[in-house]
Amino acid sequence: MRIRKIGKSAKEKAREPAIALLGNFGIVNLGNDATLTALLFNLKAGLPGASLTCICPVPQTTASAFNIAAVPIRSGRIPPSTNSVMRWLRRLAMGIPLEVSRWRSTMQTMRNHDVLIMAGTGMLSDLGIKPFGLHYDIFRWSLAARVSGCKLLYTSVGVGPLSSTISQTLEKWSLSLAPFRTYRATYAKSYSFSI
Repeated sequence: MRIRKIGKSAKEKAREPAIALLGNFGIVNLGNDATLTALLFNLKAGLPGASLTCICPVPQTTASAFNIAAVPIRSGRIPPSTNSVMRWLRRLAMGIPLEVSRWRSTMQTMRNHDVLIMAGTGMLSDLGIKPFGLHYDIFRWSLAARVSGCKLLYTSVGVGPLSSTISQTLEKWSLSLAPFRTYRATYAKSYSFSI
């Protein structure tokens, strides 16, 4: 997959880096919160002037708990319906414009950042994750980062199981966009190359 980068200006390169951290934060999960705590500690120690933003499912909770700017992984929702015909019509009428809006918002966020760190949190598995849920969101953010000229890093990634072919494809594309990846365990690294 060839990526066309939209480069940063000299003025943007001269300032302190703007770093975004994407993960399953704000959902009251001790392991995920510990991952974010460790990342924030190390980033603040190593790059004290860096601007930090968290991209997560529950930005209000994360912003309050960690004193960090936060934006949602996925903005907007289609109202639920119990009627299958109405559900289909709502998805058709609202889904496409909403998705275009999400891509626009994602691109705008990434243009204002220099680095996107995908922060582990077990997000590369099928455990409670649907293919067009978080897996698609990860691909959207990864592609937007690369197209915007951001550095894309995957840190402490736990991978698998991924039983859905769609999930496997989206995650393979997402991982292929990142020149830097670290894994939680050897089996996770070997599993990621098999998807």
